[in-house]
Amino acid sequence: PAEHVATAWGHLLSNLQMRYELENADEAGAREAILDHIAEIHAGQRTGLADEAPPSAFVWYPPFKGIWVDANRRIPWCISDYWDGVRNLRAVMKLLATVLFLYFSTMLPALAFGETNHRQTEGNIGVERMIYSQCFGGLVCAVFGGQPLLVILSTAPFTLYTKI
Repeated sequence: PAEHVATAWGHLLSNLQMRYELENADEAGAREAILDHIAEIHAGQRTGLADEAPPSAFVWYPPFKGIWVDANRRIPWCISDYWDGVRNLRAVMKLLATVLFLYFSTMLPALAFGETNHRQTEGNIGVERMIYSQCFGGLVCAVFGGQPLLVILSTAPFTLYTKI
């Protein structure tokens, strides 16, 4: 079946030593021997899985456990993450360049789509609300989503959907 072929290829590509041997094999017989060895390993793994007991039907995980574990793991480095951004002149220049780039790359679509939304919604959603929503959405994603560099932008399909 396709599942076994995919597993065999995954094993072949993830095992660097076998990949190296397969790439450097001079004869077709050597390649066949390496592929047979991979098939034996794969067949042994399949029979080992069949001998195991089936997992229980229901496993309960506490909500937000992964977020809690990840946050506890990252807490010791949080201060250094921010401090590294302002530690020396080079870091400050990189930070400033990034902030300016993101400011202008998010402000132009906010102005364009905000003006379009202003016209289409008769002033209910304008440029100011568009900028506030992008700021708020970016802060929420940065703080709670673990994605501080995620850029939240309004898009043309959203702007067109607002008119409908």
